[in-house]
Amino acid sequence: MIARIHFSRFVTRREEQVLVDRVLAAGALEVPADIRALMSPVGTMLGPALSSSRLTPQSPIGTAVRSASPEFSWRPMDGATSYSVAVFDERFNEVAQSPRITTTSWTPSVALPRGVPLAWQLTAHASDRDVIAPTPPQPEARFLVVTDAAAAALAAQETRLAAEPLALGVVFANAGLVVDAERVLSRAAADSSPDIAGRAKALLASVKK
Repeated sequence: MIARIHFSRFVTRREEQVLVDRVLAAGALEVPADIRALMSPVGTMLGPALSSSRLTPQSPIGTAVRSASPEFSWRPMDGATSYSVAVFDERFNEVAQSPRITTTSWTPSVALPRGVPLAWQLTAHASDRDVIAPTPPQPEARFLVVTDAAAAALAAQETRLAAEPLALGVVFANAGLVVDAERVLSRAAADSSPDIAGRAKALLASVKK
């Protein structure tokens, strides 16, 4: 039988303790179905493979985020002189577009739509060509910005559960904040308590499944 981990009653609310107990008993994080749907599997290309490119979108992908102006980041491509990012809604309407930039990250100056799935596309500009990513077999770069109410509630939970990264990671994952959950669970995985550290590592591994 797995021992229950009790968090401070002054910090963790009853419904959060119930959620943490359930997740620890199952050994896997609970991520909403609509966020799981954003985690596209890597496809299989028919015909000869295209020449590989190092250009790879990194974040945000397969997660919800709190900020309506999240930072987009990517791995660079050899030979690229600049990059541009375009963000689209479900109907493929462009909702944000970056200028050409020379860094490997960009934060939009306009607020993105909240509560709806979004996708982003990256273009690397070189002297002789433009390269777009992601392209098959890479998964689509999709994410979602949570509603204002959810963002405010999550900010309050982050403040209240700052000293309880295991509980906070479970709460973040339950809200769809997969990247934030991984960040705080990595903290919990370094905890001095072998029990907490071990459970945090197991939950981190469950995100990849």
